Amino acid sequence: MLVLTLWLALPKGTLLGGMYDLGRQGMQNRVTCAWIPQFHINYSLGVDGISLPLVLLTSFLCVLAMWASWPITKSVRAYCILFLLLETGMLGVFMALDFFLFYVFWEVMLLPMYFLIGIWGGPRREYAAISSSCSRWSAAC
Repeated sequence: MLVLTLWLALPKGTLLGGMYDLGRQGMQNRVTCAWIPQFHINYSLGVDGISLPLVLLTSFLCVLAMWASWPITKSVRAYCILFLLLETGMLGVFMALDFFLFYVFWEVMLLPMYFLIGIWGGPRREYAAISSSCSRWSAAC
């Protein structure tokens, strides 16, 4: 993912054929498809001058976090799947242009985080997973 986001951030006209136009304002590299047309909900992604650094930072930190978790030996395949799903959710939150899609990506991000903390966390991982998923205003917690 880091390579793709770096390519997305490279200015147009460079040797590698970047995607971002530094001289243009507004959303760039937009992808829009009708998702739920009855409610006027679109699958709409894009980047601008604020979201692009956040996307780059997220991709870079995910590479560092995966490198730091290299010693994990318990259920490595499940860990990697959950980690990639978490990264997809985080990147989607920063690139979503539709509020409903933002909410979907936010929820997609929370579920793998709950399982990653609960299974591969530290000594008080169950407490951390439950307290991170419950808000203090919720009556169920």
